[in-house]
Amino acid sequence: MNFIHATLIRSAMLASIAILCISPRSWSQSLYATSETKQELVEVNISTGVVSVLYNVGSNPDSLIVDSLGGILYTVQKAGTVDRFDPSTGLNSVIASGFSYPRDLVLDPGGATLLVSNYNRGEIDRVNLATGAVTPLLKGQHTVDGMAYDAQGDLFANVNHHTQIVQIDPNSGAILKTLLVVQNPLHPYYGLDGLTYDSYTGQLWATDVGTGANCLVEIPTDLSGFTLVQVGSFLTPDGIISDGNGNLYVGVNLSFVYQYNIPGNTITKKVRVASVDDVALVPGTRAR
Repeated sequence: MNFIHATLIRSAMLASIAILCISPRSWSQSLYATSETKQELVEVNISTGVVSVLYNVGSNPDSLIVDSLGGILYTVQKAGTVDRFDPSTGLNSVIASGFSYPRDLVLDPGGATLLVSNYNRGEIDRVNLATGAVTPLLKGQHTVDGMAYDAQGDLFANVNHHTQIVQIDPNSGAILKTLLVVQNPLHPYYGLDGLTYDSYTGQLWATDVGTGANCLVEIPTDLSGFTLVQVGSFLTPDGIISDGNGNLYVGVNLSFVYQYNIPGNTITKKVRVASVDDVALVPGTRAR
């Protein structure tokens, strides 16, 4: 073996070792989150517990999602807007305005439009991301909170004073099915809040706020029933997202982000995030 050949082999081995040493970082799940009363967008590393401020909104952000280009789309309740923050450039822009306490968001299939729960008007509106045009989809629901699409493109939302989950025709806005989950809540804000579809179980998962629940709710997509999970373990849960690998991430009590492992039925991580409301997965990261 000549010197050049040996050098090339040694360099290749060192490169392989370097890749092995740094690759676990890419498997560390990170989340974007809204810090409501601190008026910030933050990034949360679930493995290390490090929380980094991305942007000072200057008002109270509520829900957030990530678009196909990696931009953070989020609602600003008091301003009545849907904004977009680009983590790669640090630029922020208003996408649409004129809402009355907008809350949760979900991207439509294809990513050209999104749906926003126009909370105080009890309606769901569709926003064209290119033009900012707003078109009502569903009205007369008293309140609308979490929304989610399943793998088949069926649309669901928590409505009617946080008590029901409904399936909605995403084109006409017609209500196709209704499931009553919360009966006789002790306070007007008790009941269903966040909603996500989990491909690992093929089910919907909601957060349930209230003295008698404070839990997660697992719901079949045919809305045939529901199961309360970890009752009492999630004090005032709010935003929820699935990673599709058996984990749910939940903003809890404006104080913590929990990682909940579905097959183990255990809370596996808990990270303090001041004033946390909603969470979204950072593209390209994954739980260990």
